Amino acid sequence: MEIAGIILAGGKSSRMGTNKALLTVNGEQTIVRLLERLLNIVDEVILVTNDKETYEFPDVQIVTDNEKDRGPLAGLEAGLAASRHSWNLIVACDLPFFEEKIVEVLLHSLKQTACDAVIPLINGRAQPLMALYHRRVLPTIEQSLKENKLRLRDVFNQINSRFVTEEEFLKAGYSEKEIEKLFFNMNNPEDYSWVKSQKSKP
Repeated sequence: MEIAGIILAGGKSSRMGTNKALLTVNGEQTIVRLLERLLNIVDEVILVTNDKETYEFPDVQIVTDNEKDRGPLAGLEAGLAASRHSWNLIVACDLPFFEEKIVEVLLHSLKQTACDAVIPLINGRAQPLMALYHRRVLPTIEQSLKENKLRLRDVFNQINSRFVTEEEFLKAGYSEKEIEKLFFNMNNPEDYSWVKSQKSKP
């Protein structure tokens, strides 16, 4: 199945105090590491950012939010609107432990049932910024933006969402500790310090 990879890097990073996408772990910027892994598994990469001047990557389409200052939902809308593919992998730029095998788990789940989105549900919490979305959800997202309903939950509760629990990641060979790391996102300097303290390379 051909899919696009959409990286959301448009946040203000107010809690971190600096651009999270440019933070370095083990000598490599998180955005660069993410791009390298996505290019191995997707057919198109789209970077959504409100700071286009910061990024220069070959073979990557760089777009900005159509709706400014509207949070990740606006980034999702911009990425899906720019995509040439039906299915799209959405990845936030602040997930330092992302790896290609995550996508295999999501795609396997997608093949089990017809749906509009495949969203991990880890420790009872949905992870909509590391998920698969079909482009047909775009009108729902656009309507939510018009109504100023900016929570991603408002969208995936309206569409046919397939949730992937820890059990499916365990069956794929991940340990519970590895699952926690896979979906760990860096929100503040303490999070960043913890990521750098990990012995294994993210």
